[in-house]
Amino acid sequence: MEDFFEIAGNKYRSRLIVGTGKYKDFAETKRAIEVSGAEIVTVAVRRVNITDPNKENLLDYLDPKKYTILPNTAGCYTAEDAVRTCRLAREAGAGDALWHKHGPMVFRLLGRALGPHGDVEDVAQDVFVNVFSKLDTLRNPEALQSFVYSVAVRVLKWEFRQRRARRLLHLWGDAKFPDVQVAAADTDARYALEHLYRVLDRMGAEDRLLFSLRHLEGMKLQEIADSLGVSVATTKRKLQRASAWVSAAVDGDPALASYGTKERAP
Repeated sequence: MEDFFEIAGNKYRSRLIVGTGKYKDFAETKRAIEVSGAEIVTVAVRRVNITDPNKENLLDYLDPKKYTILPNTAGCYTAEDAVRTCRLAREAGAGDALWHKHGPMVFRLLGRALGPHGDVEDVAQDVFVNVFSKLDTLRNPEALQSFVYSVAVRVLKWEFRQRRARRLLHLWGDAKFPDVQVAAADTDARYALEHLYRVLDRMGAEDRLLFSLRHLEGMKLQEIADSLGVSVATTKRKLQRASAWVSAAVDGDPALASYGTKERAP
């Protein structure tokens, strides 16, 4: 008589369920699971890289045809995070295809808008969690790219608001901006870039988003208006205000004054 047990219609011979943490690398993780004989493997969704295709992914080492992947919420510190992570796990199969097609676009947008210290991976994960949770509202599959981009823009706006709030709280008792650490070997351009993002950190969420989409991402006015759900005239007016503010701030910063700013043609 065959010795097995059944869960949700799946048959298993091994009663052992193993995790994937505490190993020195993914190769060792794979070898340990193979030796254990386990057929069910738990994976912390928040600790799986789904945002940077240039980095290793644990799921590249685990064959889904051989193992049942059991997602868990390790790394979540609030109930909201746990619920969003479960949604991400539910859509894991679709998520892989979605990321490979649209992930680079999102990663580029966030990298340019947030700067060199922007926690891009965490924000990108939030973007795709939001995309998965709202996919059932998408009526036209051909509009998926625009849908993903609009979600990324909304998440980015929220992130800017959160950053500004944290900065104001941090400076509540100290009106000085913290120094940006730049290695001595960095070029003048890198130094200037650090100062530019320091300037952007002082902007309001909406103004920074508009400036980033236009001057860092290179979007057209109509594209920005569509992403934000406002008219082109409103977009142009607010962008002119944001650009004028940045120009004045740049001119007042010795590290940036020599670069100046040039308004992009509408």
